Amino acid sequence: MSDTNGQVRERLLLTVAEAAELLDLDRSRVYGLIRQGELGSVRIRSCRRVPVAAVEDYQQATVRERRGAVSAPTSPRRDPGHGPARVAPAMGPREERSR
Repeated sequence: MSDTNGQVRERLLLTVAEAAELLDLDRSRVYGLIRQGELGSVRIRSCRRVPVAAVEDYQQATVRERRGAVSAPTSPRRDPGHGPARVAPAMGPREERSR
């Protein structure tokens, strides 16, 4: 956008795809955030737009949330060497007859 002096003005609204790119998410995740009320948006006729301020607010809230969270202990990877052995399920009467 440019004004009459030829200066470029900053955009106020983004498409969902643009907001997703800024947040490093896919579009469906951004639509989910909008649906859950975590990311603000506006509807203009049939178009959904995300205010730049809403993206910035979401980013700041996410950073605050991550800083306040205590890291939980992680469990070992689930591979054949870790955890209980897997046991085959017991066969029911119907499965025994088909043999």
